[in-house]
Amino acid sequence: MTVKDIRGDYRWKCELLSFDLPATIKDRIKAIPIQNYGHRKDTIMWKYTLDGEFSTKYAYLLSIHGENSSPVFKGSWIWKLDILPKITTFLWLCLHNSIHVKETVVVQVRWNKPLEGWYKLNTDGASYENPGKAGGGGIIRDSQGNWVKGYSRAIGFTTNIIAELWALRDGLNLAIQLGLTDTTTCKL
Repeated sequence: MTVKDIRGDYRWKCELLSFDLPATIKDRIKAIPIQNYGHRKDTIMWKYTLDGEFSTKYAYLLSIHGENSSPVFKGSWIWKLDILPKITTFLWLCLHNSIHVKETVVVQVRWNKPLEGWYKLNTDGASYENPGKAGGGGIIRDSQGNWVKGYSRAIGFTTNIIAELWALRDGLNLAIQLGLTDTTTCKL
């Protein structure tokens, strides 16, 4: 059995495996994006380096510090920027989740209809913890605000950002399936 035997229709088909995997492993597999368009071959990448090439240095650091802790400070680039020092400090604080606020600002949010003849896709994805079990979904509405189609699904084990991207990808694929890509009749 090969990887191509368990993929199809924009999802992984873990039920076709001839052996049983733990649910946590299945969730991690489900969170791996499947290339739907193009014919590029898969390549092996080392996720612990920026260029994807295996490095004994990073393998050693991984063995010492584990996967969940980051032994290398990834913000050293901030200090090399040719910008005002207060902006550099602000970026550094953002990177370390250290921005303190004195008050809560309440912003009223409302949904606006798309222009006449257009459709609007609203999506959301989230994970319980980060990374964690994730899901996503969305809705497509017409120019009158009427519901056209909605969708949701469990994504697997991934981060919030990847869950958001999965929800957007699923929504765009749904719009294509519904034929909402003909720019002579509608806009996305």
